[in-house]
Amino acid sequence: MSSPNLLGRRAVVQESSQEAKETIGALLGGATKRELLQVPLVSIRVEEQVRREFPEDAHRALMENIRAQGGVIEPVIVNRRPGDSRYLLVAGERRVRACQALAREYEAAGDAEQAEKFSFVPAIVYEDLTPEQMQELQLSENLLRQDLTDLEETLALCDLLASRLGVEAGEVPGLLERLEKESRGQRKVGEDFEERLRVVEEAFASYSRVAWRTFVKHRLHLLRMPADVVAAVRSRRLTSAQAELIMRLPDAGMRERMVDRVEREGMPLEELAQAVQMVIKKPVASQAPDVQVAIRVRKRLTPKRLLALPPESRRRVQELLEEVNRLMDGEVAGG
Repeated sequence: MSSPNLLGRRAVVQESSQEAKETIGALLGGATKRELLQVPLVSIRVEEQVRREFPEDAHRALMENIRAQGGVIEPVIVNRRPGDSRYLLVAGERRVRACQALAREYEAAGDAEQAEKFSFVPAIVYEDLTPEQMQELQLSENLLRQDLTDLEETLALCDLLASRLGVEAGEVPGLLERLEKESRGQRKVGEDFEERLRVVEEAFASYSRVAWRTFVKHRLHLLRMPADVVAAVRSRRLTSAQAELIMRLPDAGMRERMVDRVEREGMPLEELAQAVQMVIKKPVASQAPDVQVAIRVRKRLTPKRLLALPPESRRRVQELLEEVNRLMDGEVAGG
């Protein structure tokens, strides 16, 4: 059974998401300046959202739905800063994108009247949302969606937990692993154990499709993807499913070439899996010289061999590895 939620969407009512809806309602209710306006698309600024993947078929379906309805029925949410003539999008990026595409389509067809019609969207306009409220609203609204990819949900949950626990997003995986061990008695319980456990359990009960312990066991590996692969997902060059295949390639250069190939050829997942496997199994001698060196070093650089080296050799290896790490960081930052 469907019913309209507090953000104007149609969502499947589930017991697990009821607390999330109440949280969103409380946050919205705390804002004193609110009005419903028809807002021009050109006045809406979109910054990075939780949702990073927009499948073409779903995008086209939404466009046709909006076209059939004669416009957007469910308002987007925007925030306007004092003295700023533009609006910052809080929720509703898919609807904004669909209307932009419709306006362009009608403009290209020479239908100025229809192009104008789809150049506006109904929006709930707030003028006093704090950055913290906007982040919580955006994360909450997007996590309520049923079609997030595993990587999107994982990144969003880590961002939400970081906000609620007062830590950096990069600290969340380690914190969850520590919390999981403490809860099973495998680690001494810290002073803040009860409070952090409460925050984590509440967040997962409200927003996640999986229990937090299952998340620790089966999802945290997604955050260990190489930085270049995660960046490709964030920039929408890859889907999370494609990323999980490409992350198996051991070299950044290999991964970037495969990303370029995916973009150029539009490979289906099965074909991509085969291409990745072929690269992995490719004989070392047939690889580029720099890749040959990287593969040989990677195979030989085991903890056992490193510990067996004389102290002076170990120090020299450490210096060289630190230099390699700096160079790789510079390559990723420069890309």
